[in-house]
Amino acid sequence: MIKQELVTLELKIQQEDVRSDKKQLAQLVHDNYLEFGRSGKVWKKADLLVSDQKIPQLHIQSSEFSVQKVGERSYLVSYLTTEKETGKQTNRCSLWVKEENAWQLLFHEGNDFIEEDKS
Repeated sequence: MIKQELVTLELKIQQEDVRSDKKQLAQLVHDNYLEFGRSGKVWKKADLLVSDQKIPQLHIQSSEFSVQKVGERSYLVSYLTTEKETGKQTNRCSLWVKEENAWQLLFHEGNDFIEEDKS
């Protein structure tokens, strides 16, 4: 049940209407949020909530979800995304923590997917 809830939240936070809604983001993202984007950009919660800051929209398909418990109230969600236009793949992981009966995103990172040489 928790695993499906966290995958649902991960997909929710990728949606354009949620990413552009500062109130929803404030609820979903932990006060100490930190993100290392695939581009190398570092994001904090305040960066997401600045009214004139445009958060990049994600045109991706997410798959291969894995959810692992890492603490009493924390889970690591890892998955693969594929950009719809280019096919470029990214390994992503998020750390979700339970705060006052609600899940919040504490950390997120995206790294280029490099296919292993199978020769």
